Amino acid sequence: MFKKQMNFLALILVFLYLSGCASSIQMSKMDREAIGSIKVIDKVTTPEGMYYFGPGQQALILFGPLGGAVAGAIAAKPAEQIDQFARDNNIVIEQIVKEEFLTQLANSGKFKISNNEISDANLEIKIFMYGLTIPNGFSSELVPVLKVSASIINKADKIIWSNSGYIFGDDYPSHPLEEIKNNPDLLKEAWGAVAKQSIAKVLSTL
Repeated sequence: MFKKQMNFLALILVFLYLSGCASSIQMSKMDREAIGSIKVIDKVTTPEGMYYFGPGQQALILFGPLGGAVAGAIAAKPAEQIDQFARDNNIVIEQIVKEEFLTQLANSGKFKISNNEISDANLEIKIFMYGLTIPNGFSSELVPVLKVSASIINKADKIIWSNSGYIFGDDYPSHPLEEIKNNPDLLKEAWGAVAKQSIAKVLSTL
């Protein structure tokens, strides 16, 4: 029972962080018929920092708001270090997410993707959250977590479609932080895997 409670608390923190979700908008038949090509905007919006919820932090949540604040402060430095470690090893979450959007959108065949400035609509990508977290209250290993959204904006600057998707990677292989630091490909593979699944969720309504 206690283990389940700790696992639940860890999940609460993740999903509280995921609050402020983007709303979903379905594309009308008229808007769909008006689109011949879509341009994926180069800039991918990201949060200020990476999310990290590591071993030992879950116990602090039991002490209420003060404990939660301490847990957040403890997580700040490793989050910055891991984020910098990723970029030093050419693991760029914006690039991973954008490339996966382009791949899945092209494979869907629903719209022609334009590489030119002239297109019927633009697709904008936002990353609300990305990082690493423990999968349960007693784990010493980490799994990936990701939340993304996308919006299609027409020539009249109106959002005609939007959706979001998030993945808490407890179904993925977990690794200790030191193992990830010794093998950067583990981080790249982890973020690539959750990007593939979360973006499939986003595009499922397109």
